[in-house]
Amino acid sequence: EEVIFTSGGTESNSIVLLNDDVAVGGVIEKVITTRIEHSSILDACARLQQRGVKVVYLDVDSDGLISLKDLQSLHMDSKTLVSIQWVNNETGVIQPIRQIAEHVHDSGGLMHTDASQALGKIDINFSSLPIDLMTCTAHKIHGPQGVGAILIKDGVQLASLLAGGSQERSIRPGTENIPG
Repeated sequence: EEVIFTSGGTESNSIVLLNDDVAVGGVIEKVITTRIEHSSILDACARLQQRGVKVVYLDVDSDGLISLKDLQSLHMDSKTLVSIQWVNNETGVIQPIRQIAEHVHDSGGLMHTDASQALGKIDINFSSLPIDLMTCTAHKIHGPQGVGAILIKDGVQLASLLAGGSQERSIRPGTENIPG
C-alpha cells in the first residue's frame, strides 16, 4: 500500500516535488532542501521557483553536513516540504535523517528523502522513521535500470503528474513494468 513503482529515482523525485497536491492538508508553498542534492531535486526546485514556490537552500559545513541549527531556525508548517538526500551520491556523506525528520514533524512540515544511495547500505525501516516520502532506484542495489519507487506514509496525498489509468493508485498511471 505504501509503495508506488516508477521508472527510477529521477521520476520518483519529480513526482514528489513537482506534485500539485503533495501534502496532508494542502498544496506545498515552500520547499527546504540543500545545495548538494542530486540534480533531479535541484532541477525540480528550479521549476518550483519559476511557479512561485519559495525554495530555501541550506548550506553544508566542511564535512558536507547541514546544520540542524540552521534548519531549526526556519519557519515550517503543513505547507512546507523538506527534501534532503540521505546519502550524497558524490561524496557519500550521510545526513542525520532521523533528527532532521523529527524536527520537520515537530514543526508541522512534511519530510522527503532521496534514499537511493542509502538503500542496501544503511538499515532502513520506513515504517519506524518519521519520513513521509522516500524515493529510491533499483540500479543502486544491483537491480534493473529503469525501476524506482516512492514510499508514501499513510495519510500523505500525492496527485498524478500523468493522465489516464488507475495503475499504482493513479499516482503513476500506465502499464506497469512487470519484469522490472
